[in-house]
Amino acid sequence: MTEPGITIFLPTKNAGARLRTVLEAVFAQTGTEPFEVLAIDSGSRDDTLTILRQFPLRLEQIPPEAFGHGRTRNLGVHLARGDIVVCLSQDAQPANDHWLQRLVAPLAEEDIAGSYGRQLPWADTPLVQRYFLQERYPPEPAERVWPGHEPTQLQEIFFSNVDAALKRDIALRYPFDETLIMSEDQAWAKTVLQAGYRLRYVPQATVYHAHHYTLGSAFRRNFDSGYSLRGMVRNSFAVAFRDWLAYLQGEFALARRETGWRSWPGLALYEAARAAGFFLGSEGRFLPKWVRRRLSWHRAYWDRAGT
Repeated sequence: MTEPGITIFLPTKNAGARLRTVLEAVFAQTGTEPFEVLAIDSGSRDDTLTILRQFPLRLEQIPPEAFGHGRTRNLGVHLARGDIVVCLSQDAQPANDHWLQRLVAPLAEEDIAGSYGRQLPWADTPLVQRYFLQERYPPEPAERVWPGHEPTQLQEIFFSNVDAALKRDIALRYPFDETLIMSEDQAWAKTVLQAGYRLRYVPQATVYHAHHYTLGSAFRRNFDSGYSLRGMVRNSFAVAFRDWLAYLQGEFALARRETGWRSWPGLALYEAARAAGFFLGSEGRFLPKWVRRRLSWHRAYWDRAGT
């Protein structure tokens, strides 16, 4: 049996019906060396396991408490048979049958440690998320190299495990940080860039992937993001505020073109929740009791990750 050159790794849990179309798109890929698909499920209670078993993939199962974004991806790297490990989220659907070929192509270069692709919204994705994806994943390619200074800015080390390819030997040498709730991909990117490798953004390696956040879930996600990025990146308050205002100006202009003024109040509430979550998570001082309780949950996660 021919050993696969590429392992496509999907962490799954309660993936829902979309998982089937994701897998159909994955197995429709052409123009690459042989690949395998490895799924690691962490306690699904819906039809996820049934769907997975209908495809020619390897399935590993772990208990829910063993899951961690960094820990489970490290496990996927260790279990992979390919020299290239492709990380793909369970709800990220390749947009065409050349997605994989385009994503892994940069890894033929010796000093490229990883690449990541573009994320496009679904037809029903809300405006706030469509604009976020538009700004974070532009149509122009880009390359990441170590900027040579500390602290770094997020855009200098940005990388996404939603749709990424890694050289397995480098990912084994520089594993994901298992103590982080999220942003393990940014931490990994910073580490390999400091080690002298390059990273490539490949907008032609496109997936459909987006979320529908409520005010509460937007706050919580950005709180976790801000807390995970503490000490990893830092902008001055003036720079961060300037960038935030520029982002809001573009977002509100898009909203006005699409829906007029009536969407602005809801948009303002959403962006306030997002900004408050990120600020409180990244600040870590003078926090109210309910926020400190969330930080204690983070510390409990770190304790579990260290066991």
